[in-house]
Amino acid sequence: MARPRIRAGVFAATLIAVSFCPPSPAAETEQYHRLRHDDRGRLELRSLIMAPDSCYLAGFVQPGAPGGRAVAPGRLAITLVMTHPGAYGCVAVPKPVYFRTHLEPTETTTGVTVYLSNRRTGSVEHRELELPAQ
Repeated sequence: MARPRIRAGVFAATLIAVSFCPPSPAAETEQYHRLRHDDRGRLELRSLIMAPDSCYLAGFVQPGAPGGRAVAPGRLAITLVMTHPGAYGCVAVPKPVYFRTHLEPTETTTGVTVYLSNRRTGSVEHRELELPAQ
């Protein structure tokens, strides 16, 4: 039985067409967050975000909620910002983007709200995390 052959030109054209597909803004981003207490009494947040294409980068981490959103009492808010250079040639395959930061909880802190801001699409998603046991 003969194996089907893929012509290089057809493969390259398909790859280029797929790489220019914009991400679906309705799709929720796959996120994994881990909170733990460090030896100084702070909270360490490690986050893994599965970005929709290969050009996304970990931008910056800022305290608080984006755009003046209200935060529930007793919760710390942190915003993770993903950036995208807008370059051509990005491959439409998921790419892991990592964030790591430390938070200073107060005595009244009951949990952490993590906001993910995507600068390219303008979307903001959030996850509610409970404090780990000490």
